[in-house]
Amino acid sequence: MSARRNKKYTPREIRQPMMRATHDALALELRLGAEALILAPSIDTYNQLMLMMSSLTTAGLASASLNLALRTLTAICDRFEQVKSVTVLPAEAEELRGAVAVLDSELPRITANRFRAAVALTDQTFNSLQRARDLEVQC
Repeated sequence: MSARRNKKYTPREIRQPMMRATHDALALELRLGAEALILAPSIDTYNQLMLMMSSLTTAGLASASLNLALRTLTAICDRFEQVKSVTVLPAEAEELRGAVAVLDSELPRITANRFRAAVALTDQTFNSLQRARDLEVQC
């Protein structure tokens, strides 16, 4: 009889599902962020929505609606670099609203612990970039 070797233990990620209340709060935050950018475009509202989308990307959500939202936000940023004013065109507003509506249904695919870790990483990265930019301005 041959000796059968057991597989080496590899720990798996804990899967903590996103609860309904967390999903609802996140969906509301996404919708309000998009509406804030559409109705009162500014650098702050743009950064807020971009941070939310970056957190979803970091959490591993891959979808056509997320890609559409990111492309739209990139177009808004490109126009800002040329005009030095944050503006949202009507077509972009519709694209953002549509993308956020679809993202609402895709949020439960992300586990709560993975999303929390992605938010922390995204915030840390954004804050590091802000500090670096502040140092450049002071020099």
